[in-house]
Amino acid sequence: MNPRVTSWHDYVSKRARSYKRDFLLFVPCAKSKPYPRPTKSFFYNWLWKFLERNDLRDKVFLCTVSEPFALFPETDYIRMPNYELSPLVLKNDPPLLEDYVESLAKPIANFVSRNAGNHKRFLAYVRPDSTHARFLERANQLLGKTVVELAVQQEDIDCVRREHPRMWHLDWMIFLQDVLKNKIA
Repeated sequence: MNPRVTSWHDYVSKRARSYKRDFLLFVPCAKSKPYPRPTKSFFYNWLWKFLERNDLRDKVFLCTVSEPFALFPETDYIRMPNYELSPLVLKNDPPLLEDYVESLAKPIANFVSRNAGNHKRFLAYVRPDSTHARFLERANQLLGKTVVELAVQQEDIDCVRREHPRMWHLDWMIFLQDVLKNKIA
């Protein structure tokens, strides 16, 4: 693995910290970086506005799940390099995906373990069929218990896709918004 990536994994595993907030929310990476406002990312613009509009900003600490860097705590968003590793590369190469799941789950589990006292709950706001969900599920296995809760299940996304096959992405964000309000508010 690239030395820059392994160095970041070491930082996440041993030194990265989260602020004390009720919730730590894992969110997916996005192609447009960086994520602090103002950002070119549609998802992150929506997320920042959603948290502020619902008075949740002081309750939620964000962590972005990322290939190949494992995660970026929001305190490190400004340090995030502009990179792109498409999850499709991993999904199309099962042995590579399994290697990434193992490699990225370890720093995530270490980060969660070290920062557990800062949060009442760890939620994952990622699609259940994503590589991000795989990394977080494996991190839970390494921790020996379910610490990171997936906010939605595969049945949820399947239902949204059936109801709105052409526009399901927009409905998915609305659905996730409702789920997030219920879990955090």
